[in-house]
Amino acid sequence: MTICGAQARITSFLGARLTGRQGQRGQRDWYRELDLLSGGIEKVIGADSTLSETVDRVMLDTGLAGLPALEH
Repeated sequence: MTICGAQARITSFLGARLTGRQGQRGQRDWYRELDLLSGGIEKVIGADSTLSETVDRVMLDTGLAGLPALEH
């Protein structure tokens, strides 16, 4: 799915939620398993990923792993 297509789907879903037109059936109809944006810019984190693995993956994927920690 393209970013424009994803944006249109999200906008229609949120609009229905805000106006009260989005019931359980509507949510089920809207949901698409593994409905990822094209181009590989989204990644699925599986249910078997531990918290530590998930944090490591996010830090590496975003480039934050190499940055120094903030001092408080």
